[in-house]
Amino acid sequence: MTHFALTQPKANGQFTTTHATNIHTAIFGTSYNKYVRPSATTTVDIELNLLSLNDLDMKNQVMSTSGWLTITWNDPRLTWTAASYGNIEYIYTKQDKIWRPELIIDNSVEDMAPIGDTEIFFKIKNTGAVRWDPPGQYVTHCDIDVSYYPFDYQKCSIEITTFAYTTDVVILNKTKDSVNVDDFKENGEWVLDSSSVVEQVLTENGEMFSQLEFKLIFKRRPGYYLTNVVYPVILVSLLTNLVFLLPVDSGEKISYILTVLLAQAVLLTLVGDSMPTTSKHTPVIGIYISFVLVMAALAIVITIVNLRLHLRADQTEVPRWLKSFTFIVLLKVNCLSAKVKDQNKNHVVSQNDTLELQDDDGRRKSSECVKREAWKNQDDEFPFECKEVSYLLDIFFFYLFNIITFVVTVVLLVVLAVCDRHTDSMEDFTTENATNIQTAIFGTSYNKYVRPSATTIVGIELNLLSINEMDVKKQIMSSSGWLTIIWEDPRLTWNPSVYGDIKYIYTKQDKIWRPELIVDNSVEGMSPLGHDELFFKVNHTGEVRWDPPGHYVTHCDFSITYYPFDYQTCSVEVTSFAFTIEALTLNSTYDTVNTEDYKANGEWILHSSRVEEHFLTEHGEKFSQLEFKVTFERRAKYYVTNVIYPLVLVSLLTNLVFLLPADSGEKISYILTVLLAQAVLLTLIGNSMPTTSVETPIMGMYISFVLLMAALATIITTLNLRLYLRTDQKAVPRWLKAFTFLVLLRINCRTAKVKEDDKALVVSNEDTINVEDVNGKGKTLKRMLNRPSQTPNKEDARFPFQCKEVSAFLDCFFFYLFNIVLIITTLVFLLVLAVSDVPSS
Repeated sequence: MTHFALTQPKANGQFTTTHATNIHTAIFGTSYNKYVRPSATTTVDIELNLLSLNDLDMKNQVMSTSGWLTITWNDPRLTWTAASYGNIEYIYTKQDKIWRPELIIDNSVEDMAPIGDTEIFFKIKNTGAVRWDPPGQYVTHCDIDVSYYPFDYQKCSIEITTFAYTTDVVILNKTKDSVNVDDFKENGEWVLDSSSVVEQVLTENGEMFSQLEFKLIFKRRPGYYLTNVVYPVILVSLLTNLVFLLPVDSGEKISYILTVLLAQAVLLTLVGDSMPTTSKHTPVIGIYISFVLVMAALAIVITIVNLRLHLRADQTEVPRWLKSFTFIVLLKVNCLSAKVKDQNKNHVVSQNDTLELQDDDGRRKSSECVKREAWKNQDDEFPFECKEVSYLLDIFFFYLFNIITFVVTVVLLVVLAVCDRHTDSMEDFTTENATNIQTAIFGTSYNKYVRPSATTIVGIELNLLSINEMDVKKQIMSSSGWLTIIWEDPRLTWNPSVYGDIKYIYTKQDKIWRPELIVDNSVEGMSPLGHDELFFKVNHTGEVRWDPPGHYVTHCDFSITYYPFDYQTCSVEVTSFAFTIEALTLNSTYDTVNTEDYKANGEWILHSSRVEEHFLTEHGEKFSQLEFKVTFERRAKYYVTNVIYPLVLVSLLTNLVFLLPADSGEKISYILTVLLAQAVLLTLIGNSMPTTSVETPIMGMYISFVLLMAALATIITTLNLRLYLRTDQKAVPRWLKAFTFLVLLRINCRTAKVKEDDKALVVSNEDTINVEDVNGKGKTLKRMLNRPSQTPNKEDARFPFQCKEVSAFLDCFFFYLFNIVLIITTLVFLLVLAVSDVPSS
């Protein structure tokens, strides 16, 4: 649309109201019938003029736009000689006086009424050319692809068709190959990349209908998401690796990595609001977030195990596999040099944690040499203490985690940068014959309030276009589609040979009898189906076909027991409370719902459908009802990645509190931070969980179990720390002594050797009991206690452990116990979800 400066407009000939009124009288006289199309095959040209993109709702898969359509066609009945009417070349009228094509936006998710407004003018030229510019706000379904979010391109469309006229009656043509964007207002989030127009033909029940698809491709502006999503996620992932640089002696390693994990949980609540909740396409950024969580969890496990090694009582007892790993890998990574004294293998460790080994001549040997010579005899003394190996491990994992994080991050950015960019026989029709048919069948004898026969049978088919929303909290399903309704009216028959072989005509609901049909499980409107501007197709045999489109918001009884692996069966119930079954019977045309034009939903997969015929009884009267049932399967990929996976991961971190040494001083801060991370994570999960009490989801039970385990771990850790820090280390409660011998020692694989003469008890630094007889022959503590004659009178005298040692036994016991319980419960939880009740097709 081009804007001009305000000037004196060009006159429409010698315009007078008398001339214009005479033109209206001449062309809209008694011979003009607005229900009769202009010609045998009417060609309608359409152009879409886009004004703005109002919203692109990724979660609900909906695009909202504003604009107007420029629709033109030719009506030979609307012609006049301009010279006879003061050279007036065009006039204006409204839709209540003129024939117009019944046009519907068939991928709309809000309003399925025909395009038009009673107050919109039509411009008619003296040549018979009609121009109509109806404006509108178009809320349509859009198949959102979030694979490359936030560097994604989205292809959406506005589909216009006419289900009243087949292609041999009305043909829709595109005016231009693209959408008119001369007046398009830029959007803050999306850039209009390109557009196109495609002419298509739809086939329904053997009949073909013309359709125009206006395709729009939008490119997301990524600036906001780079700043608020991608950048924070990458930054926090890099902070994870710094835990390996933090000295153990600082006492902050565990609190640091847990705080980073907590920051990730808080960040996920922010990212979750921006991330589209669809499982049809998995976003790359979602995979990266899962990777960040895995790396944080692994860092926690490695840090705890490394702390245990660092705080080991016997610093010389390094596991053999770790000795090999130190020489083969760790020394190379840490760039250590070694000097070996060939004769006595005198090992000296410097203050900066480097190892020097010299031979007698003072010559330095490389770590490769150390690796070969140090293991000429496997009994040679290992030159590092546990603390030093712990330091080497920290440096190794720091480099390893940085390399992995860097590589994965670069791959993420490359994948996002090179994201997929979309590039993509007719009867002898005359208006006179059609008008004569209208006059003949809708004469004075026809009464639209009288049903066609004693018992009228109405066949109904539901044609499903899209599922707009499945609101589990409100128990509502929102869908779009249309009904194909057919019945026989013997009064509407004629002989085609008498009327130029015309076999069908069109009319509107103000002239014809129609069944009063109601969607009786609707939660928004209970008005009878229909619209004043919808056409009815009347065949010469008396068959009437009516295709009312609709936006159906209906009640649905959701079952969330197996959420998010659930199946939901919802229905659209159609009935007529005006006519009992003696007067009107509803029959299903097919046993299933027609889904040929169904647009796939991002969260739900159409599993199956069926149609059931029922009879309703109200006050002793029976009414016919059809129930169109549709079963959907939830796409679980999004919920597995963003709900189940983080929940199971954090629940496993709870048990690691029992591996953390008490001397680290971080046990309580660890378990409380894990508990806090779970609470923060639940705020994210809570937004996805349905808030209904009709059924309890298994997921909810598992969440309660995870919280219970964390609370129990907090209580046990607190009590165990009191035992560990007890002033009187020998004052172990009697029940705990018995429990130690009966359970704890077996689990901890402890052995004891007893001196037969004096029963002298010696406790080693590794929390093991070595009790030897005079001959050096060992007997297990378990065997010794089973001999009553050898049991001392005073139990305190014979109990060989202090409180600290019993506390360590308890930590080991609860670590195994909690892991067993959690693993079994998690497996049962996943197994129950995996074998969820699948409805029959």
